[in-house]
Amino acid sequence: MQLSFPEILTQEPDRISIQEVFRDFPSSALLPLKFGELSLRAFSLTDTGLLAETTRDDPHILHLKSANVSSESGIVSLNGNIIKDTLIHTSPEKDGYQIDDNGKVLLPAPTAQLSETWLSLLLGNNDNYFHFLIMNIARLCLLSAEKAKKINGILLPQTITPAQCEITELALSKAFSSKLPKNYTIENSKSITVEKLLLPWNILSHLMPYKGALLFLRSLYTFQNTLKNSASRKIYIDRSHSPVRPLVNETELISELLLRDFEIIQMEKLSFIEQITYFFQASLIVAPHGAGLTNIIYCSPNTQIIEI
Repeated sequence: MQLSFPEILTQEPDRISIQEVFRDFPSSALLPLKFGELSLRAFSLTDTGLLAETTRDDPHILHLKSANVSSESGIVSLNGNIIKDTLIHTSPEKDGYQIDDNGKVLLPAPTAQLSETWLSLLLGNNDNYFHFLIMNIARLCLLSAEKAKKINGILLPQTITPAQCEITELALSKAFSSKLPKNYTIENSKSITVEKLLLPWNILSHLMPYKGALLFLRSLYTFQNTLKNSASRKIYIDRSHSPVRPLVNETELISELLLRDFEIIQMEKLSFIEQITYFFQASLIVAPHGAGLTNIIYCSPNTQIIEI
């Protein structure tokens, strides 16, 4: 059976609880979102979701006992009940589970058991930079120094890029300033049982990130004084190597931008520090829509962004 977090809190009160809710600024209804209306109108379309008022849900930490955790996406189940929120951005092909004729999700049987308390840094679509940075790694911002001391280990995905490894090391060092906990990597098609599992959730709610998460990410790296007050570079993020949303006239666009003193960068070829340094020093950024723009959180004040 697939249950939402509220449903499973009712079904399994002895094995799952909300340990802490974070409200460092009040939840409030936002003004109707107007972006995209002009583009939609050109095609005689209406998206009521863009017009509806949206209220942000507070982030929280869940504490689960004897939980099964599956694949690099961190699919969580209790007593055979899958928390369906953790199935988001997963698939049978990638994550190694099956779906029977009745639509029931069948997860792999656990092959290992971990004692003590573990924090999950596993999430669906973790190879997407936005999901990895904002929705996953930034969850570490919810850990107080006292809570961090009680964590014995971190669950991490087995597949990780060099830039993601760099970010993870910086973030763990920030969150666990005294002593880094041990790591356990999970691969797709595998499951484990965890004695006590901490699962931070809702860092991103209705596309709105938790303010503390952005401040945590911003604090991961301190730029040298020589770089401050020097935001003067003009950069274009090249997506020619991406199979998703390619620009058919990108070569022509790049030629024009080079004439205007733009630097052309390919994010996948840069380290994390190199990426955010470009953004920190930029006065103008032009980029097709994509996860690379996540790094605008490292921009200096008054940086202009043109998103295609």
